[in-house]
Amino acid sequence: MNLIQFTRVLLKRKLLLIAVPLLMVLVTYYLTRNMPDIFRAEAQIATGITEKSHISLEESKGSVQLIDIQQQFSNVIEQMRSKKIMDVLSCQLLLHDLESPKSFRPARFELVKNSIENKDEAIRILKLKIDSISTLDLNNPKEKEIDDAINKMGYDEESIKMSLKVSRVENSDFVKAVHESESSYLSVFIVNHVCSNFIDYYRIQNQYKRTQTADFFAKMAEEKKRDLDQKVEILKQYKIKNKVINLGQQTENLEILRKDVELMREKVNQLIPSYTVAIKDINSKLSGEDRAYLEVGLQPMNKKISSTKKAIYDFTELLVKSGNKDEAVKDSISRLRTQLEREILKAADDLVINPNVPKQDLVVKKINYELDLEIAIQSVKSIDNELRRLDRKFETFTPLDATIQAYERDIQVAADAYLVILNKLNEASFYTNLGINVEQTQTAQIGPPEPSKKMMLLVLAGIIGLVLTIVILFVLEYLDLTLKTPEKFVKITGLPLIGALNRIKSEKLDLKTIFNTESVKPETDIFKKLLRTLRHEVEEKMRGHKVLLFTSTGQGDGKTLSMISLAFSLGISGKKVLMVDTNFYNNSISKTFLAKPALEDFLNSKSNFKDAVTDTSIENVKILGSRGGRYSPNEVMVNTVTKEKISEISKDFDLVFLEGDNLNTGSGAKELTYTADKVIGIFSADNVIEQADRNSIDYLKEIKSKYIGSVLNRVELENLENMYGETEKRRGFIRKFIKRILRRNLSKKRKDNSNLMKS
Repeated sequence: MNLIQFTRVLLKRKLLLIAVPLLMVLVTYYLTRNMPDIFRAEAQIATGITEKSHISLEESKGSVQLIDIQQQFSNVIEQMRSKKIMDVLSCQLLLHDLESPKSFRPARFELVKNSIENKDEAIRILKLKIDSISTLDLNNPKEKEIDDAINKMGYDEESIKMSLKVSRVENSDFVKAVHESESSYLSVFIVNHVCSNFIDYYRIQNQYKRTQTADFFAKMAEEKKRDLDQKVEILKQYKIKNKVINLGQQTENLEILRKDVELMREKVNQLIPSYTVAIKDINSKLSGEDRAYLEVGLQPMNKKISSTKKAIYDFTELLVKSGNKDEAVKDSISRLRTQLEREILKAADDLVINPNVPKQDLVVKKINYELDLEIAIQSVKSIDNELRRLDRKFETFTPLDATIQAYERDIQVAADAYLVILNKLNEASFYTNLGINVEQTQTAQIGPPEPSKKMMLLVLAGIIGLVLTIVILFVLEYLDLTLKTPEKFVKITGLPLIGALNRIKSEKLDLKTIFNTESVKPETDIFKKLLRTLRHEVEEKMRGHKVLLFTSTGQGDGKTLSMISLAFSLGISGKKVLMVDTNFYNNSISKTFLAKPALEDFLNSKSNFKDAVTDTSIENVKILGSRGGRYSPNEVMVNTVTKEKISEISKDFDLVFLEGDNLNTGSGAKELTYTADKVIGIFSADNVIEQADRNSIDYLKEIKSKYIGSVLNRVELENLENMYGETEKRRGFIRKFIKRILRRNLSKKRKDNSNLMKS
């Protein structure tokens, strides 16, 4: 089903498309005629969820996930609609009606107030529930009585939620509460108290949570402080026991001292070879006599020089222990060396080796070099001793350092944990006395009623009625399996189609009038054209053949009418046609033309053809009628004889039409297939192809070339246009315009040039 076909269905059901929406509009008007005015009130609160100007107890994050914000807003909205808030609001509404001279719903209150036995007691209970933000106990008879009154007044949770909407204002920080009711005062009261009740409840809950948080962190801080003090005391006792003040600094100083001593040793070691070479060089310049003289001459001075060297050795050892950094020791060594040099010079002055050879300088240098060499060697020994002492000291620091580091690491972890808990405690203590971010920013006010929705409801009812009708028609049309159109027939049956005949809405079909007069009815004019087309197709298919069998799958498909109409069309074109009524079960064609019931006698050679045939009122058309009965053609005469008889009489006619019964329930048409040269099938556009029809269609496909094609009968005019072109019908301007749109033909209609041709 395409759009054009569906549009035709809608235009055909235009009265239904008008009636159903109109009926729904009338029903809606009847139901809404007494609808009261609706008053709308709106209040807003600022949640502080997205507002960053407030101080927050939460840790600052680089970015806030959108889903977290949405979840927080969802929590706020659900709390505002929670049962606890709604129950408190219900109590406030009833309390207002009991204390105020004017109720929100006077008519209902007149019926309810008499059901409350003790008004003062009810007011006391309501105030108690409001102050404590608690719900009514339905097991208590007095509170059950109050709950019944709330339900009768329509102040219960479900009734309030039906007309109360709480939502976030787009992507802002605000949440709005909107309520609609028949009273402006009632809507204002509800939204304002929903906001205030939520803020009070939210403040109490947050204050309670903050107090609990502060107490928790205080307890945790006390435990962490005790643990930290205990670890510090353990480290202190360990250092006292092992005589450690600052192991890290001591180790660092010891390392620096060792590096200085090693540097000092390296410098001294560099001097020893040079002193040795210098002494050897001087000895080579002095003779044996000179050296003997010197040794004898210096013996008195050796004792004094030796004591000075001993002092230099001692101070050198002290300088090594200080890492070559003690300036006082350096000064002492410098003075001793100066003293030693003077003594050596004095001793040299007393020794005159040879007056003719001045070797005074060599003697002094030799003595100094020997002294420096001896001091250097002694210094190396002292430095080596000091390095061994430092290594032993390092060895004692290693186990101490590992233990102390373990203690200090435990202390650092405990200190970090304590500082975190202490920071949380300080924040919790600060925010315990800090205000809540949630506040009401917009208070609802008394206002005029909302614009009436009656007109909108009426329009909506009409649209829904129209759409619903179109949908129902579409479903019915989609589920409709009738053949309807030629293209649908070919698609469903798979049979070739050689023609179609439209439906004529008339009790009696007068073919002579249709063909002999200019018809003003489109349906008769189209019928005449389609019949001529069918006539041409049959003539083409029957070239070289004369006997044509008319059959159908079911009863009442228009087989008789189609055969008579085709015979008439052939007759007026000059063709001689003989109609043979071989439909013994239903010999309607014989009854229509009042034909002689002589077919059975003719086949059995009991009468000749001239006596058996009957002339009709149709030009060039004769009929061979039958008596009819519950028998088939083969029971009257075997098919070979029947074929011979029909062939004999066909010599005097251009075409011979045989009418067979339907294929679904009878066998006559199948028996006559042998007698006929060709077969044509008649189908009604009103029928649905059932399984029995499919079996008959399969039979028609099996006879192959003998089957010339099908004729679709009773087709509506609008269903013929897709195959046979546009039909001439009376259409209004709107229908013509819609049709042009559907056919995508928006250009101006071409002029008719027939008059120009005549002129």
